[in-house]
Amino acid sequence: EGADARQADTIATILAGRDLVLFDGKVDQSRLNELRPILGVMAGDAEDSGAASEADNAFDFLLSSLLKLDRGVRRTIRELLMAAIDQAAILEVDDPTAALSRVGIYVLPAKKSIGVRVGRTSQVAGLFAGTKWQNGAHVSALLKIEGVSRPNGASRVSPNQQHRFVLIPNSLILNTSTESDDDLY
Repeated sequence: EGADARQADTIATILAGRDLVLFDGKVDQSRLNELRPILGVMAGDAEDSGAASEADNAFDFLLSSLLKLDRGVRRTIRELLMAAIDQAAILEVDDPTAALSRVGIYVLPAKKSIGVRVGRTSQVAGLFAGTKWQNGAHVSALLKIEGVSRPNGASRVSPNQQHRFVLIPNSLILNTSTESDDDLY
């Protein structure tokens, strides 16, 4: 019906539980036929939510990653991005844009987006080490988010520096802020 093996196992368990609660006795063909429309809806929902949640999980992981800065200060990428985008001060961090660039994340004001470096050996890829998005797999996960794009060529971030990026619109960053992040500014 379009679900992968894990999703199919989950759906089968739910439907088996439903059958146990509602009916006694042996399963017959009429009960199986009644489950077919439910199965189709659940498989369709599983297929739709699988890609979106994978991308959202990778994005949340990136934003929640904790960076160790100078003088033992620790901040999440989300906190640093919010400060850099809004050009706001953040406690104990002199330059959030510079802190982000050290891990391969650049605020690109002209494009109203941030650039996340691609590549298996980039600093950003190192943040995903030990996860299912390691070795550059974070790029394909992030590209599943609506509005995220990957330009064909490299983008210049300074006169002597250019990189290949995945571009994430600032609006996606600003829409993921939480009250606890706002309290830090």
